[in-house]
Order: sequence, then C-alpha cells, then structure tokens
Amino acid sequence: MSGRGGSKRAARRSSLAALAAGAMLLAGCGPQGSSTELLSRLGETAADALGDSLGLGGEPAAPPAPLTRAQINAIEGALLGVRVDDSPMAYFIAVAAKPDGTVTYYNPTKQSLTFKGGALLSGHALGDQRIGYRSDPQEDFLAAQRPVREWPGQVTRVMRFLDGVGEPFARTFLCAPRAIGPTQIEIAEVTFEVIEVEETCRSPYRTIANRYWADEETGFVWKSVQWFGPERGSLEISILTPFAR
Repeated sequence: MSGRGGSKRAARRSSLAALAAGAMLLAGCGPQGSSTELLSRLGETAADALGDSLGLGGEPAAPPAPLTRAQINAIEGALLGVRVDDSPMAYFIAVAAKPDGTVTYYNPTKQSLTFKGGALLSGHALGDQRIGYRSDPQEDFLAAQRPVREWPGQVTRVMRFLDGVGEPFARTFLCAPRAIGPTQIEIAEVTFEVIEVEETCRSPYRTIANRYWADEETGFVWKSVQWFGPERGSLEISILTPFAR
C-alpha cells in the first residue's frame, strides 16, 4: 500500500511541478487583458505557491488569488475551473470543438480535458493516460442533457486508458445516480439553485463515486466531481463560462 501511495503522490507532484514550470514560462505572453494574459498571470502566482507546497524551497507563499467574476466575464470563451484535492484552482479555456459535440479545453501549460456535454471524456498530461469514454446517450444525462427528473436509475460508462507500455485497456462501470436534494452552490461570485446528485459506479476492479450539482429543469451540470483515473483520482470541475455553439 505504501508503494502505491508513494507512486500516486509522485505522479501528483510531477504533474503540479509541470504546471508550475509551464505557467512561469508562459507568464507575460499574449495581449494585455486577453485570456492568455489572465491565465498566465494567475498561473505565475500559483507557481510560487505550489513551489513551497511541493517542498521546492523558498518562503511560504499565500494561496494564489482566484479570478474574479469580472475577469472571467472579460475572457472571450468558455472557461472551466478545475481542482485536484486541495490544490489551487486551474483554469482551462475551450480551444477546439467538433461536430459530434466534443469540446477540448487547455490551460497555459498545455494540459487538456475533453468533454461531451458534462461528461469527461479524456485528458492529457494529468497523470493518467485516459484516452476515451463511451456511453449510451439514451442513458447518459451528462452527454445528452435532460431535466433531472428524467435521469435514469442506471448508466453504463466505459473509460479507456493506456497502460505503462502504451497498450490500451478499458474499464466498464455500472453507475447509479441518487438525488441528495436541492441546495445552493457559489461559483466565482454567482449563486446557483441546484440539485445535488451522488453517483456510485462499480466495476469488477473498483468502486468510485461521482457527484453532480445540476439545474433541476434543464439538467445542466454547473459543478461536478468526476473520477479521472487510478493515479489522478477525481477532478472537481466548475463551469465558470458555459460553452455556447
């Protein structure tokens, strides 16, 4: 157990160190006030804080300041806020969309996440080599948005990965969502009335838990905690600016 825990911590440290280094390299690039400039400036601040938390030396730094709602509104494009455990929020902006509805988001260090609707499909440079996702759109309320009252009692989610030698493999989960009840959440200074839903997913290999905070009438998921992979674990994903076609 200690060896596996150590490998997880090492993977997270490696990923966060890359994020810090990339943010410093990109700081100051791009026109003043652009999305690149805002993300890079925040990334530079985050890099200082991460350096101390990862034991890289230097004086303790205050946590990086998150983007304000005014800064978010000034960015032209869909924007996500992503957290891993208690790390500072990382910002991903939409840079590519396909006719099939998939959208890919990047941060300044070229880490990426790809979604279809609210379903997390794949990601790059985030610890796990997650390369794909498949589900039945008639079941999957994340990929095909619908009111929460129409969410089914069971969803099959298939996730694809590459192993340590580059060979693909898949894990199939049978997921059962369960409504917790109405609540309020705040995302970057905006309060949303939502339904909180807990989803337990089981496979022969493991059991995982996802969580969603969705608009009751539309089913739009404003915030979620979704399992990404065995090394990275779960990502907390907040929609700061929704993607609009």
